[in-house]
Amino acid sequence: MRKWYVGMLGLVLTLGIIFPSYSYAAGVQTMSDKEIDNRYEVIDGDDLVKNEPRTGNDLTREELFDKYNLNSNVDVPKGTEVIKFDNVKNADKFFNKIEEDVKNPTVEKKTDDKFHDLGYTRQVRSVSFGFSDINLHADIYWNSGKTITSCKAWTTHTGTTFSLGWDQKYAYCSPSSGSRSTMVKGGGTGKWVVFVEGIGTVYSKDINIHYGYTVP
Repeated sequence: MRKWYVGMLGLVLTLGIIFPSYSYAAGVQTMSDKEIDNRYEVIDGDDLVKNEPRTGNDLTREELFDKYNLNSNVDVPKGTEVIKFDNVKNADKFFNKIEEDVKNPTVEKKTDDKFHDLGYTRQVRSVSFGFSDINLHADIYWNSGKTITSCKAWTTHTGTTFSLGWDQKYAYCSPSSGSRSTMVKGGGTGKWVVFVEGIGTVYSKDINIHYGYTVP
């Protein structure tokens, strides 16, 4: 009887090592810190938001997932870059910053016109998007009469990377015929894989950026 008990105990311990643990009460998969660290490329989310103000809310994990419409039933490929939070308070700061950046975008100019050739300029504007920057570029050309003849736009991102990438939805210029001015517009979706107290989720958010340019 003792040999059977020891054998079963060894089997249980082995299975616990091979497979991630589960929270049956919540009905979702819960992974330990060691499991997450061994499977993914981990960014310390608690350190990432250490200088961010608190939201003033004391949420449970379930309330946090409801607030940001997060789905806990996700399959994250091994080796994915993830952001890990040990507590709900810091995760709330992370999601709240992204939401605020989308609601109140601040456009920052990244170029200095005086360094550009006559008849051409490359303009760049950026907006903060969580802990990344979305950059909207435009190559603008004009003729001797300062009428814009060509304009090409595209987006890039810098800073903390998106776990599942930055998906550009659109980027274009819209100069009026015979005009020396144009609007430059772009936007897309960022996707992060986030673990909160051992539960993984994919969080996605759209952001748009635009600016105007007039040939000097």
